[in-house]
Amino acid sequence: MSAFVLMSTAIFLMPKPTTTCVPGGGLGGGDSGRVVTNPTFSWTMYPPVGWTYPEADAATKLSTLIGQPLTQQEASTRANGDITAAALTALSIANIPTQGVKIIPNYSPPMISDCEKVTSGTVPIGGSFGIVEQGAVTKRATATVAVPQAECLSRAFAANSLTYAPFEAQRGSVEIEGISASEFQLEQIATQIQNSLNFNSRVNFITSVTVN
Repeated sequence: MSAFVLMSTAIFLMPKPTTTCVPGGGLGGGDSGRVVTNPTFSWTMYPPVGWTYPEADAATKLSTLIGQPLTQQEASTRANGDITAAALTALSIANIPTQGVKIIPNYSPPMISDCEKVTSGTVPIGGSFGIVEQGAVTKRATATVAVPQAECLSRAFAANSLTYAPFEAQRGSVEIEGISASEFQLEQIATQIQNSLNFNSRVNFITSVTVN
């Protein structure tokens, strides 16, 4: 008697691969879930008065802007301290540990003075000085006629005695070494850095903080 072995054929249905899509609009319109290591945040701005310094003889001419440090080194130290503090605050709010993290700010203070407030001082034709709005140097005023000390003190300048131009845009950046985060997290950090620098340091942003 022949033995028959009945063989059954099993058909296995393989599941289709699935892809988790994260909405676009991240850095450069890419995948906002992509992880970035050691990001750099950068921006352009009108600088706070405290991030600028005057001409060398400003103390003699009384041509410092209110709240302005006297030297480039002082301005650089203040700016770098503010930028570092803003970055650390942003990381803390984003719940990213800061142990072992290195903050590297990058900013070069510009030189800009006020008009001369010493008794005999004047701004000569073609001389220029900074105009401050809400704590930041936003304009450069250039004299078309000699500007006397009295007008400088009162800020009541004669009609047509000055021409105004936007102050030169300044660049700032901060690199954060030792972290890895998604683009979504980094955009949140960028927003927080901008808010901190605007509110606490009076940075007047020309472009928003972006992640490189």
